[in-house]
Amino acid sequence: MKNKPSVPGYAGKRRTPLQAIAAFCRECFGGPAGACASADCPFHPYRQGTFPDGASRNVVAVVRRYCEGCAAADAPGGCTAGGVSPGLEPCPCWPFRLGRNPYVGAGRQESPRQQAPQQLGLADAQAAPIPGSAHGPGDAADRRRGLSHRKDAP
Repeated sequence: MKNKPSVPGYAGKRRTPLQAIAAFCRECFGGPAGACASADCPFHPYRQGTFPDGASRNVVAVVRRYCEGCAAADAPGGCTAGGVSPGLEPCPCWPFRLGRNPYVGAGRQESPRQQAPQQLGLADAQAAPIPGSAHGPGDAADRRRGLSHRKDAP
């Protein structure tokens, strides 16, 4: 197994954003997070470490929103809850406080739609029109059937 990169300034265990929320909820509630009745908390839908129906799948954005309320005057970037403090565990959400996953490289954070032109070698080129679409008459099926839209064709 490869060594996973650590986050500078974080003394806690590496987790996914969903696992971090579930661990945070267990610490906050002091028991099984599923029993938490604090429905106004932004973490409430994710407290069991799963994606409930209708909830946002952008969990790091949810963590950032929570951290903005928790850090108040400091703003999430100045939060020190991820370090070692006497008698306190590092906050499991600390690595995600800025609204991004530090364990995922910058290349993987871009959406697949943004990455596609580079992967296909089309970085500077514009996409060619699709044959048979609104961009021009005649498609591959027409050519296979011998149909042509050219004026000089028989």
